[in-house]
Amino acid sequence: MRPVPVATHCSIPEAINAEIDHSNSGEICAYLQGASRDGTFNRLHRTLRICQADVRWLGVLERLLERLAKRSWMYREGTRNVWVIETTWRPESPETVRTQGQAAAFVRGYFDAEGGVPADTRDRFYVRSCRRIIRI
Repeated sequence: MRPVPVATHCSIPEAINAEIDHSNSGEICAYLQGASRDGTFNRLHRTLRICQADVRWLGVLERLLERLAKRSWMYREGTRNVWVIETTWRPESPETVRTQGQAAAFVRGYFDAEGGVPADTRDRFYVRSCRRIIRI
């Protein structure tokens, strides 16, 4: 499979781009640490692999990895409607989350990868998380 630039898949909203531009590397790493809980690590290729049906969030991850000057590539997996981002970036241990801003970024990354809230504001409010959040 040939990696394709994210620009051919989707564009990232300007507000999210601005937020990425104003984030420091510690917050970006913490967000990616949280998001990586939805991925798998390939020991043979030494890459982190995250799959999603919605390519837009993977585009955000690609942009965050660019900010850290880390290599990543995206591709559509087979004929299914599943997109994959792979990267050589490796998450650090959770103990590297040191500030409240980094802790918030970690939880946000985890929640963006695993959680959900109702799409319709008229629906009963709930928060769903598929896995247990580790203590930070």
